[in-house]
Amino acid sequence: MKKAFFAIATILILSSFAPPEWMQFRNIDGRFKVLIRGAMVEKMANIETDLGNIETHTFVYQPEEAEENLVYMIMYYDFPEGGMHSDSTELVKEFFDSTVEEAVASVDGVLIYENEMEHQGYPARQWRINYLDNKAAIRTRAFIVRNRYYMLQTIALAEVDQNNVTEFYINSFKLLGE
Repeated sequence: MKKAFFAIATILILSSFAPPEWMQFRNIDGRFKVLIRGAMVEKMANIETDLGNIETHTFVYQPEEAEENLVYMIMYYDFPEGGMHSDSTELVKEFFDSTVEEAVASVDGVLIYENEMEHQGYPARQWRINYLDNKAAIRTRAFIVRNRYYMLQTIALAEVDQNNVTEFYINSFKLLGE
């Protein structure tokens, strides 16, 4: 009887420390779905650029309890007509080069790695920036689908070296209707 009570008590204690379950977040307007551990909050903004006015959609989840990542984010926007398309190989490369460069400068960080890749057949770039004197890390994957730009990010303490949760989160992102 004591063993059964001890086993049940141990299970209850351990389950109270378990990270939240992954659940699917789907956004019809953004045409994507992703697995996330909590509610994402949407923020919209209009940005005036050389190409014209761009409406950005940003979704953020910040865990209330300690997790591997401090922030999970998805941002997307549509380029104005004639502004950018995933078929424009040279323009896409230049866009990603300047995006990574600006991201590093914006946080006064250090680029740890950068990889050209594809995401579901579309041109993509993945990079990591350490900042705050190497105390924090931003991991990003960005890609262009036709005239839409997507960016997924996590922010974590840099000491979390092998952050498999970031890879799981980013790799769970799927385009709808593809």
